[in-house]
Amino acid sequence: MKKGHVLVIDSDMATLQGIINALKPKGYYVSSANDARKGFSEALSEVPGLIILNASLPGKEDGLSLLKQFRSMAELNPVKIIMISNSAQPEIVAQAIRSGANDFLVKPLKADTLLERITKWFPLNPVTK
Repeated sequence: MKKGHVLVIDSDMATLQGIINALKPKGYYVSSANDARKGFSEALSEVPGLIILNASLPGKEDGLSLLKQFRSMAELNPVKIIMISNSAQPEIVAQAIRSGANDFLVKPLKADTLLERITKWFPLNPVTK
């Protein structure tokens, strides 16, 4: 795993670019995929420390089913996952958390909130005592 590796899986190019622009200056290594199939492949080829995953993705497989796949795999189960969505419907949030998401953010993403949550789950410089 590369130090500070965050994988972003989202079909919205503006969201992808916004997340990349927020994380790279902070020292994170960011890779991305625009659908579930590519995201799954990317996660397996280079296991990240954190995944930012859109709940709705184009194609046969959505983000929630991809989340369940990640949680069923020994090598990806420990990875922290932040789900994102255009919808704040309580049932979507609850389903994501029940399926193994560590956190949930509603789009449009605010850079300061995003960085706060990423730092919570995946700090680049953990404090040691």
